[in-house]
Amino acid sequence: MRPFFRHSLFILIFVVTTGCTRAADRETDLESMHPSSSQAATTTERGGYTLAQDITYKPVHRRDTGQMELQKLDIYYKEGWSKRPVVVFIHGGGWVRGDKSNVQRNPDLWQAFLRQGMVLASVNFRLPRDMSGRGVTYRDQVADIAAAIKWLTENVEEFGGDPDRLFLLGYSSGAHLAALIGLNERLLAKQGLPVSTVKGVIAMDVHAYDVPQAIREMQSTFLRSRIPMMKNFFGFTSRDQMEASPIHYVDEPGSVPFLIISAGQKEGAAQLVSKAVSERFHQRLQEGGHSSAHVHFSGHTHSALVMGFGKDSDAVAPAVLKFLNKLQ
Repeated sequence: MRPFFRHSLFILIFVVTTGCTRAADRETDLESMHPSSSQAATTTERGGYTLAQDITYKPVHRRDTGQMELQKLDIYYKEGWSKRPVVVFIHGGGWVRGDKSNVQRNPDLWQAFLRQGMVLASVNFRLPRDMSGRGVTYRDQVADIAAAIKWLTENVEEFGGDPDRLFLLGYSSGAHLAALIGLNERLLAKQGLPVSTVKGVIAMDVHAYDVPQAIREMQSTFLRSRIPMMKNFFGFTSRDQMEASPIHYVDEPGSVPFLIISAGQKEGAAQLVSKAVSERFHQRLQEGGHSSAHVHFSGHTHSALVMGFGKDSDAVAPAVLKFLNKLQ
């Protein structure tokens, strides 16, 4: 991929929705310890770049081996780098699946950022057994991601990153989680961080920016069968559903630039629901004083947004890099 950047570089924090289904989280403060940047990490060379894997970003609870295995991240970087932007990738998977290793299996994706001089962090977080609303919820997931961001602000310089230039890139359900963190200042505040810690959010193709609207839009599509799961996971009342909706927080203090990406054109398909909700979310962001751009890729499927990312014929990666370039 041809570089869009001169010497300004980003570390994208890509939060990926983890693919393994785990038991509900049962935290205990017994035998806990705060991890250092080197704890439980393995380092390998990949095409001239370095991958540091399985770094624990949250205190390890000895009696919680299952879920705590998911509170880890990978960092893609180049030896000798300094003060590079950081992109945090948040994976998708319908809030119940996915894994940070999805990025590793897609070299076109991670290399697209590293070739531009950006550090890429791919984050795991706790997952529920299903969308029943029992056990792990989206609240636990955003709490984990906020903890990962805290860890990165304290340690990413060791990997050539700039903690003052952190960006979130969320795909599918990860886009919902990234948008919540970018707008709800209380989530980062619990980690002692201002919402301005995040310098920009790329949100790729999800319908949950406004949960009540998504449920209304789903009624006229084959997705109506998933409405009970949505209500179980996000709540049955309008109040609970709006609390889970990033659109609910657009008028809060702070202004984070957004790039919203949606895909697909088939009438009645899931992509049409995502497009409708994305358009309204984009409008409300602008009304709330945020810089926001919405790009719809009518020729792409949902999965093609990431599976084709960074390939020669890809149009999505250039749009993402152009957005990041404008923030420099």
